[in-house]
Parts: sequence; C-alpha cells; structure tokens
Amino acid sequence: MPEESRLQVRKDNTENSWADVGNKVGNEKLPVDIATSTGTFHVNNWEVVGNTTYVGEENKDSEWRVTELNKVTGVVHYASIFNNALVLTYVTAWAARALLVYGDFPTS
Repeated sequence: MPEESRLQVRKDNTENSWADVGNKVGNEKLPVDIATSTGTFHVNNWEVVGNTTYVGEENKDSEWRVTELNKVTGVVHYASIFNNALVLTYVTAWAARALLVYGDFPTS
C-alpha cells in the first residue's frame, strides 16, 4: 500500500496558522498544512463550507481520498473507497463529499 500524504489542521485561529497553497476563494486560504512525503496523492479540489473544509485528492492509479477538516474543533476525518465501497471514482466522491462516510485515518 502506498505511503499516505498527511493533512494537518492547526487548532489556533491566528492569521499565521492557515497555510496558503496558492489557491484562494476570495480571501479564504486553505486551512491545512500539506506535507506529502512521496507525492503519491495530489490535491484536485478544495472547498470551504462554513467551518468545514473539504480537500479532494487522487493518485495516478485513480485511488481517491477526501479529507474533512473542522476549523473550530481541529478534527480531521478521511473518506476513501475503504469506508465508501460503492463510490468508485474520484469524480463521484467529490460530487458526494458532504454525504460520504468519514472516519479516523486508520479506518479510511
């Protein structure tokens, strides 16, 4: 199994706590630090909905992962084909991101 990239949300709300990965919606910055040790997964999309940010990633083998980050609590949950067996493609997963089953990293 390929080594996974890591997304970390910072729990404090200071101006310097949010990473700017080059994409913005208005003045919103993506509230994660992205550290990819192998470059296996790449960010395709991200969306901020209230206090929740969704980050969609995919690799060259079409394996997908959607990360759900809560800005208030600092909780990070993951969805993948492992906990969403009927969602076979990244396009379908991203379209259904608010309805996916999310879990802790080891279960997704």
